[in-house]
Amino acid sequence: LMLSPDESLNESHRHHAHAMAIYPLDLLNYHSGGRDKQIIDETINNLELLGTGLWVGFSFPWMAEFYSRQCNGEGAAYQLKLFWEVFCSQNGFNLNGDFNKYGITQWHYRPFTLEANMCAADALQEMLLQTYDGIIRVFPAIPESWRKNGASFSSFRGMKGILISSSIKNGEVEFIHLVAQNDGNYLIQNDFNSDKIIIKRRNCLEEINCHCKDNFTIELLKDEICHITAKK
Repeated sequence: LMLSPDESLNESHRHHAHAMAIYPLDLLNYHSGGRDKQIIDETINNLELLGTGLWVGFSFPWMAEFYSRQCNGEGAAYQLKLFWEVFCSQNGFNLNGDFNKYGITQWHYRPFTLEANMCAADALQEMLLQTYDGIIRVFPAIPESWRKNGASFSSFRGMKGILISSSIKNGEVEFIHLVAQNDGNYLIQNDFNSDKIIIKRRNCLEEINCHCKDNFTIELLKDEICHITAKK
């Protein structure tokens, strides 16, 4: 992604606005592969090449958002680690500069801003859950240590207003729990380590076949609750 049709970003810069098509606008879909995937990969590669010398605090959680779209959990987690450890004071406020002079950027001032903290919280949520293209994907961009040691979230709101909870441990998704806020068909990626899925709703159990990483659809009514697990 470029600044204009005839000009590329050629130095480190605090704003990643030229790459807004990746996030937050979601005009490109990494999962579709092809040209979209190539553009996202090459844009991120270019940002890595230019480095962080002229970045400020908010640049790092924004980069974490890009890594979350690339399904790079290690990169996303590292960017958030840098943000919290280098650019935030003890009370959690973002001071936007490398005020302790760790050498992460050349800016050593400490103006207090709020938006970077909000972006960091959002980036963490995008690591745990993504529904931006209409497909529910749990834990799409978390580090391997989280997959092994465990991670979970509760009642995150996805597209169409659905509330989603899930847990992962020892590299396996344990469950996906849905609470529908509206009638609708909900498309879910099979992130279980099984091709057989158990769906519990309306006091009934339903078994479906779905290959790992393929998608399956569940039709839910407003206020209906659904619990999904892999068949043991």
